[in-house]
Amino acid sequence: MRVALCLSGQPRTWRHCVDSLRRFVAGHEVTTFLHLWDEVPEAERAEMLAAYQPAAHLVTARPPFAAEKRRMAERWHYRPPFSIFDMFHAVQLCLNLALGHKGPDGKAAPFDAIVRVRYDSRFEDTLPEDWFRTPGLITPDSWTPADGYNDQFAFGRPAFMRLYAAFATWLPRGMEGHDRAVFQPEAVLRQYLDKVAMVPVRQAPLRVTLLREGQEDLPFDKLTDLPMVHARKAAAWKQYAEAGLPADLAEKLDFSHYAEAPLVVDQQLTDLLEPMDQAARHALLRAPWEERILAVDAFLAGQVSQRSGNGTLTGEEYERLRLLCAGLIYRMPPEGTMDADSAILHVLSCNVVDATRVADWLKVVGDPGRAAFQRRLGRLTILAAAITHADPFEQDFRLGWRLN
Repeated sequence: MRVALCLSGQPRTWRHCVDSLRRFVAGHEVTTFLHLWDEVPEAERAEMLAAYQPAAHLVTARPPFAAEKRRMAERWHYRPPFSIFDMFHAVQLCLNLALGHKGPDGKAAPFDAIVRVRYDSRFEDTLPEDWFRTPGLITPDSWTPADGYNDQFAFGRPAFMRLYAAFATWLPRGMEGHDRAVFQPEAVLRQYLDKVAMVPVRQAPLRVTLLREGQEDLPFDKLTDLPMVHARKAAAWKQYAEAGLPADLAEKLDFSHYAEAPLVVDQQLTDLLEPMDQAARHALLRAPWEERILAVDAFLAGQVSQRSGNGTLTGEEYERLRLLCAGLIYRMPPEGTMDADSAILHVLSCNVVDATRVADWLKVVGDPGRAAFQRRLGRLTILAAAITHADPFEQDFRLGWRLN
């Protein structure tokens, strides 16, 4: 079949997704179209053009959408997703490249279907043949609220994809009919497709997910959403609101997110790790655990260095150490097994997922494992002090790092 492949969005992990995209559309006559923001470095743009070999591409500046964002903020005070305007503007521009493409004979290219996809989508599937016989649009049945449509991928015949592209034109005024207290992009997209464009939409199973930075080496079934990604988006929206909206309006907006504290810790770790050489970072994050835990102990001793007079941690220092433990584990490669050394770091993490893992490990290893755990503490300083400070399982825990 003749397929137009339209890619837009932020490149991010595209290098680790392009091969799975090729496998997804393998066996079809594929013509590729790209939209890129002009903020993407020129060298990376050149690399992407070489990798995707598009029939046409478009590089544009990000429109301000100032009036649209202000109207959104006036109506929805909780985390208004300002970036939806940029996102669907880029989708529309890229789809229009395909819809207006001319074949070698100068006539409009007769595509059997057009696919809208993000650069950071990883597939573990191939394009189903029965989709070409399905009227209307197809969206994945995953990553969407029950009353919304997935807004990361769409497949359909050109006439239906033209209507999908027009969502960007409808959105600035059409969103005013969204009567919920919180703006949900997926629900607004469904409102448009069902009630305005009146396009039949089929939600179909599809093994596709977004590949987040830091998960590039994981197999497909281990990929998961990362709360800090959404906290980072909320922080960017807040920054825009404070700089681009009237002060009396900006102060009404709530951009809080449960991963705010993890995000702050992750940014602090970025600053702390930046001056380290490669060997030091490897020792801290990737060395065998018997060596790694010593590097972690020394690192944390430098960050949580103020002790009370009797040599124990203060409550504030203890909580900072727990946050740093969670942040370090987040930056380490996920591992399926645990030993006594890795258990020490996990037991001190304030991430509920880490605490659950180590609690399960302690149940399995029983008294011998607990004894090994205690012996390992004899080599440590700040981590040993933290273990004696309080019962780690009677603390408050957080979410915001990995979900599994």
